[in-house]
Amino acid sequence: MVAALRKQKASGAIFHRIDRSSRNLKDWSAIQDLADTGVDTRFAREHQSCFKRR
Repeated sequence: MVAALRKQKASGAIFHRIDRSSRNLKDWSAIQDLADTGVDTRFAREHQSCFKRR
């Protein structure tokens, strides 16, 4: 999934829960890096977007 997002084959990712988005710090860091570059990252259960910085 992260590879597809990096290749811009998708514009974002929806995770069921925040704890399902990553199982370790490396995965969470990759998600944060993608979000910082504009990939839309959302969490369905928590009703939040991730890392919206402007």
